[in-house]
Amino acid sequence: MIIYGDCLEQMAKIESGSVNLVLTDPPYFRVKGESWDRAWDDDDSFLAWLASVADEWQRILAPNGSLYCFASPQMGSRVEVMLAERFTVLNH
Repeated sequence: MIIYGDCLEQMAKIESGSVNLVLTDPPYFRVKGESWDRAWDDDDSFLAWLASVADEWQRILAPNGSLYCFASPQMGSRVEVMLAERFTVLNH
């Protein structure tokens, strides 16, 4: 199923523990010249937003569910550290 809309608003409608796979390609943060990739003032603001999204991923994922999250080379390490606070990172 593909759901279109603000991810935090849409995930709030999903039952906890009901999703087997989250495959996501969030904004990379200041890699593209588009407004959707420049909506945050700094790295910390972007990571705080992504952490709130990750909290929802954690809530909706089934106990044996998987998360695949793409990140830019510039932010990849910081995103991985943030995700490792919530998930077991098996590969990058």
